Amino acid sequence: MYTSLLDELPRLVDDELFTAASGAIEAPARDSDGIIRIGIEGPFGKVYRIFETTSVVEAVRLFETLHEHGLHGDHGRREAGLALTRVCSRQPQQP
Repeated sequence: MYTSLLDELPRLVDDELFTAASGAIEAPARDSDGIIRIGIEGPFGKVYRIFETTSVVEAVRLFETLHEHGLHGDHGRREAGLALTRVCSRQPQQP
């Protein structure tokens, strides 16, 4: 799993726990590898961190950790030119 910061935006209090739970940090995956991207939304509604993995097991482990800390999946969208699943501290809106 690989993680990167987009900007020096305000981070969530538990940010260090999320990065620790992500395990070993490896090199970024290639686009041809079937990447799962998870964007972490900060307190002001902007994605500040993106996790990338090609392992469904790693992605599930990260989603479980995020859920334990009160974060929920939201609609996927593009951020910094990348398609990702957005994770935020508020409940997703129903269409």
